[in-house]
Amino acid sequence: MWEQFHLVFDTFVHHAQFPLQYVFADHWLLNVFIVDEAILQKPTRLWLTLLIDAYSRSILGMALLYEGPCIESIQQALKHAIWEKRSHLDLGLEQEWSCYGIPLQLFLDNIMDPLIIDFVTGN
Repeated sequence: MWEQFHLVFDTFVHHAQFPLQYVFADHWLLNVFIVDEAILQKPTRLWLTLLIDAYSRSILGMALLYEGPCIESIQQALKHAIWEKRSHLDLGLEQEWSCYGIPLQLFLDNIMDPLIIDFVTGN
């Protein structure tokens, strides 16, 4: 039972036949603290949302936000995943980041109730 629940991504890695077929969203609370300089009060932590392609195991999209996992973090990561990435060129990196496009199925891990969005059928 544990393997079925916790190794879902690994199962899809073996079943994926082409890029963008199965894409998984995952969220991490980073150990990065930002303190408001004006009032030096409550530090804020950042959340990283990643969209990972099961076939290539590549990062397709990402979002870095103050808010915890929410629809905005998924939307921003999807926006980043769909369009060609060029920002790394500004940093002097010359290699191409060729992982982008519209996922066929997006899996959102909502702890106990995973949500699956099929972009082909709309279900």
